[in-house]
Amino acid sequence: MIKLVKTDVDSVGIFVYKEQFEFDVFDVFRKEDDEWVKIETFNFIPDEVFYQIKGSNKFHREPDSYLYKTIFYNKNEKVKEAILQPFAYNVPHWQRGIIKMKRYEFFIKAKKINGNMVLIFKQLDDKIPCPECWDSDLQSSTNSNCSLCGGSGYIKKYSKPIFTWGGPYMNQPSAPPKGTIDGLDKFNPHYGAIASITLLPDVPIEMYDLIYVINSGELNIVHSVSQTYFHNQLMSQNVTCASLPSETREFKAVEKDIAKKIKEINGIHQ
Repeated sequence: MIKLVKTDVDSVGIFVYKEQFEFDVFDVFRKEDDEWVKIETFNFIPDEVFYQIKGSNKFHREPDSYLYKTIFYNKNEKVKEAILQPFAYNVPHWQRGIIKMKRYEFFIKAKKINGNMVLIFKQLDDKIPCPECWDSDLQSSTNSNCSLCGGSGYIKKYSKPIFTWGGPYMNQPSAPPKGTIDGLDKFNPHYGAIASITLLPDVPIEMYDLIYVINSGELNIVHSVSQTYFHNQLMSQNVTCASLPSETREFKAVEKDIAKKIKEINGIHQ
């Protein structure tokens, strides 16, 4: 999937997810007066799925009015080209105006009233052998109770975090599931409190993706996603999820990236 997304009022970005080709660099163009004008070049970053272009000087104040194009290269050879339409590009102008207004209202409420800063981690297809229990000769785990991978022998991989804004984060009291002597099962993805949060549809959310709510310091695993439409245009996605304790393998897989991204958001340089 290659998609043009807009996660804030002053930025656009390119979402590159589960594409089956290799690249080391790609260019982003905007179409102006029948000419393609290059506005940004990105180098490939491992596990990155979102490449952001910030600042209104990088693009027109109305980015939804333009077509965009990406060209991907691998060792100076072009491997893929994609034309990207902004969200609601082909709908009547009055519909696009309403959608823009609703997006703007969402951001204002999220930033000023009752919203939350969130980090989205997309689950990747790749998985790596567990550094704690993997035996390369046996090609399996040597510890069925490994605290890092849960005995599976593999660590799930997630994308680098994508920062955006969400609506109110509604969290219900948790009820520990059955399964162990003490009633807890730290490897059960459904462990923890059930919560919900509303997001704009820019970054597609799927089951087993992770959402970290910065304001509350809670990491959640996605259970289900429901979508809201206006005149057949996707407006928002409501996510039902479950909070994960810090000892779960999902939390350990993204813990360092969470800390690094929060420092970046707060302007703290390492």
